[in-house]
Amino acid sequence: MDFGTYLRKQRETAGLSLRHVVLMTNNETDKTTLSRVEQNERTISLKLAYLLAQVYGVDFETLAKKAIGNVKVRKLTAAEKTRKYSPGRPKKKK
Repeated sequence: MDFGTYLRKQRETAGLSLRHVVLMTNNETDKTTLSRVEQNERTISLKLAYLLAQVYGVDFETLAKKAIGNVKVRKLTAAEKTRKYSPGRPKKKK
């Protein structure tokens, strides 16, 4: 299930309209934005994700994982830990 559909289902399960959600977030968003997020036409900000987690009674981490998908962090190798620059950053010329 995509993120927008997940959010819409959470809202509908809670028996809330888009206007209810706007009011519950103290007008930090608007109906158009929420509708576009639910239709996957717009991405969600960290702030809005936090607010929606509170409104829908969903754990923020669960909501974040739904938003970003299956992304994992990896551990650095010993060689990577000793580097003084980022892998994608070119070395400075002297």
